[in-house]
Amino acid sequence: MKVKIFFIFSLLLLFSGLNAVQATNNPAESRYVKVEQSQKNRICMVKNYYIAAADFSDINVTIDDKIYYGCCPGCKQALSNSKQHHFSYYSVDGKEVKVDKAIAGCILADRENKGAVHYFNSDKECDDFVKNPDSYSFIK
Repeated sequence: MKVKIFFIFSLLLLFSGLNAVQATNNPAESRYVKVEQSQKNRICMVKNYYIAAADFSDINVTIDDKIYYGCCPGCKQALSNSKQHHFSYYSVDGKEVKVDKAIAGCILADRENKGAVHYFNSDKECDDFVKNPDSYSFIK
């Protein structure tokens, strides 16, 4: 029950936090929020969503000096038991790219998709995605 209440409260905070970011003239740029490296503890890396007001610092797993965050004890267990949640994959220009979520160079949260996150290896990849999101497909 506590987890459900926390999740609902988190979603409410998500919408308020994401909408607080100043919009730009470019609709694609205003849709995505860059998550700072210091804010990775606000991402559930199992469910792949960002909540601006969350702090999942106590729900993490360290593997090979890399920290992976989850939003609940079930996510912590999933991160501990399987590497499938440690990585994100996308395809661009026919090339598949693998990103380690703990060391991603750039992370974008999607305002239109309830804070869903996309992981990239660099700021350049983030910028390219924002300019031309239709050229990317994300692989679970």
